[in-house]
Amino acid sequence: MIGSLRSPIPLKDILNKCEYVDFASGHNESCGVGLRAENIDKLKEYLDSLNLSYSTDTEVLLSSTVKNIPKRLFSEFEPYTTLWGKGLEKPLFHIKPFTINSNDIKVLGANKRTLKFSKDGVDFLIFMCTNEQKERIKQALLQSRLTRYQGTFTEGARKRLSRCIDIMIQTIKSKTVWNEVTQRYQKHRLSFITLTIPDKTELTVAKSVAKKLTHLLNIIISIVNKKLLA
Repeated sequence: MIGSLRSPIPLKDILNKCEYVDFASGHNESCGVGLRAENIDKLKEYLDSLNLSYSTDTEVLLSSTVKNIPKRLFSEFEPYTTLWGKGLEKPLFHIKPFTINSNDIKVLGANKRTLKFSKDGVDFLIFMCTNEQKERIKQALLQSRLTRYQGTFTEGARKRLSRCIDIMIQTIKSKTVWNEVTQRYQKHRLSFITLTIPDKTELTVAKSVAKKLTHLLNIIISIVNKKLLA
């Protein structure tokens, strides 16, 4: 089997000295690799046994949020692609972390190996995405739902809430109720109770529901029960 690698450290020479690799050809940090499928696990063990030290620092031309990426960058360096090489490296750009959810991701292509998601008007594409990479992305998205509350309201959540409200408005019949504030009867269809969580709270989403919403619902049930028994 044949593949390619991108590495933060020189690996080509190391791979060429390994008995489990048929060949490694190209640049030290970027090369093509050939090996037998039955040697993959052996190669992993071999690489894990090496004492490889490297710096995780990467020199970039620009670090920016998605929203502030200069749009001209997408074509600025295209005419010079044939010039990049040793001593004149292709410029790298760093995009600061941002949040997406599963509803933002689209699977494209006949072989379903291209992933696409958009953020602040910029489209991101992952080509030749393996099942292993898809699973890592899936687990990361699942884990993000269990992490600390971020105080954000995603577009997917906004759409789901809007859909629920539309359904409730269409199905719930209005009633005439007594308004204790205005001291008169009025038509009423739907009430909303909002829950405010401090933006620095150390709660996960699950704990937030358990500790905040459950307590709030118990109060509401208690009030309703008192009125029913009165």
